[in-house]
Amino acid sequence: MATSLTDSSSFEDVTACSICFEKFKTPRYLPCSHSFCHDCLSSHIVSVCKSSEPRLGFNCPSCREYIPVVGPFDKPEEWSETFPVNEILEKILGSPNQKLCDSCLRDSEEEDASDFCLSCIEFLCKVCSRCHKKHLLSRSHNVCPLNDIKLQHIQSAFGKEDICKKHPDHKLNLYCFKHEQPCCIICGGTEHRQCDSVEAVEKAEETYRACGKIDSMLEDMRSLRQKLINAKVEQERNITELEDTLDKVTEETEKELNDIIHLIERLKTEHLDEFSAAVKKGKEMLTRNVAIFSDGIQCAEFCFDILEKAKEKQNESTLMIKYYAAKQTFEQLQTVRFRTRGTQIMAKREPILEEIAKMKRIASVEVTELVLDIPNVIFDVSSVQLNPIIEFSIDGGDVRGGTFLSNKTFIFSDVGKGRICYGDLHKKEWKIIRNTEILHNPHDILLKGYEIFVADSKSINVFSVFDYKKLRTLNLDLKTVGISNWKDDFYVACGNKIVKIDNTGNKIKEFNTPGSHTFNVLCTKSGNIVYSDWKINKVSAITDQWEAVWDYSSPNLKCPYGLDSDSQGNIYVSGFHSHNIHVISNSGALIRIFQNLNCPLFLKIAKERNLCCVCSSYKTLTFYEMK
Repeated sequence: MATSLTDSSSFEDVTACSICFEKFKTPRYLPCSHSFCHDCLSSHIVSVCKSSEPRLGFNCPSCREYIPVVGPFDKPEEWSETFPVNEILEKILGSPNQKLCDSCLRDSEEEDASDFCLSCIEFLCKVCSRCHKKHLLSRSHNVCPLNDIKLQHIQSAFGKEDICKKHPDHKLNLYCFKHEQPCCIICGGTEHRQCDSVEAVEKAEETYRACGKIDSMLEDMRSLRQKLINAKVEQERNITELEDTLDKVTEETEKELNDIIHLIERLKTEHLDEFSAAVKKGKEMLTRNVAIFSDGIQCAEFCFDILEKAKEKQNESTLMIKYYAAKQTFEQLQTVRFRTRGTQIMAKREPILEEIAKMKRIASVEVTELVLDIPNVIFDVSSVQLNPIIEFSIDGGDVRGGTFLSNKTFIFSDVGKGRICYGDLHKKEWKIIRNTEILHNPHDILLKGYEIFVADSKSINVFSVFDYKKLRTLNLDLKTVGISNWKDDFYVACGNKIVKIDNTGNKIKEFNTPGSHTFNVLCTKSGNIVYSDWKINKVSAITDQWEAVWDYSSPNLKCPYGLDSDSQGNIYVSGFHSHNIHVISNSGALIRIFQNLNCPLFLKIAKERNLCCVCSSYKTLTFYEMK
């Protein structure tokens, strides 16, 4: 068992480390109240951090409770140093055999200890224990019988968050607003003596509650937690997609190879049949020739035999008769034109067989990785400035929408040429991704997870963020211009209405806008739907139930077109004819105006960093740092 301060039941349980199972060496205790050897704890932390980097904390080796980082993120080997030494265990381990009363030892007397004070971390004999419990300053101390000590008794000595670490005898009853940290009365009179605002913690609590700082931090924590949850779900979905891809590729590869094998088997059979037929034809021709030669041989032998026999046995008249007959036959044989035929059959290999023989793999495997930062940038929009860093000019272009794919890549649509392009901010160049063979009238672009949604004519085309391959098409039969999403649903701006659809393109419901020039829509952090109408110079917010929330208009806002929001939920509106960008709060109040921007059609903010893109006059993309 680990040295838990809650689940151990004997005094001896505290003497062995649950990692090395030996006596503790410099025991350190964690916030969860489990203790481990200093070296064992350090080795565990380093081992955990090596398996996954970077780490913000680790899990207790015993109870698995999460322990947040208490040291530099990049130096996990130093984290164990920050956990306090378990002085109680050290005291117990320091007296392994005979335990003597510490109070008596100070008077050079030796008395066997019967109790242990967890507050003073001292052994006490019976007499000293009684006095200890009666004394005014120590009567509240936690004194336990030595033979009946429980680790839950020790727990009270640990984890006191209201005790000053530098002065354990004092509580954290003050708060320094300058350093934003609690302190004890001694720290207040020393380290924070020159600080202007040091108040009682009760007063600080009232101040923070009144100004909403605690609620604001809770909201930031809740927001970041939700973003991380969404990112984790997206990563897990990506893992599932990779597994599905492996199954699909395995099935396709086996099918293709089987088809190839069947094709080769068929071609082999046809080839051997063809070769066999050629051999048969060649054999037939050579066999006929052999028959002719055989006939000539027999004819010559016949003539030879007749003449030779007549020469040896016949009389003169018979010899001449035989000679004349053999001569006639032989002369006729000599007139025959004998020919030899050389037949060779060869198989001319197709070049592809040689290529196959040289193949080292069926297909090359490429891993494409897209790194997307989790939006967590906080800045004060009231004081931020737009500093231009790079500009793309699309000659002859008609750019209507775009979005950041990463810190270095921006994808945008070109309506005039029916294409999607991307700009590489690092290489300072842009390239075409898709052309008119696929897209008809591309406008707004939305990135959701690892998919790119492009509002195109009367449909939404979905592409893979890795290779820009078309995945599917959502047909709406409505003019689709702007697109935004809230959780798993999408909101599409269609000129005179906003349509809510699901991930498959099924229409859920629609909202008829007051005007007929609603080309952009934005879903806010609070779930409101914001839309702009460039003809009537108005920006409006409605709920998911189509209930009006607020309207925003200004004499200094003309032709509001593009919409986007930052990590704080502030809404940015591009004024095309007023040459500015209005920043309004989530409640519709004006925060500030960025002036002197040439015909800003739309803007996009990289929420994971202080970066903004503004499209001017349909063809110029300017990227700004927001500082």
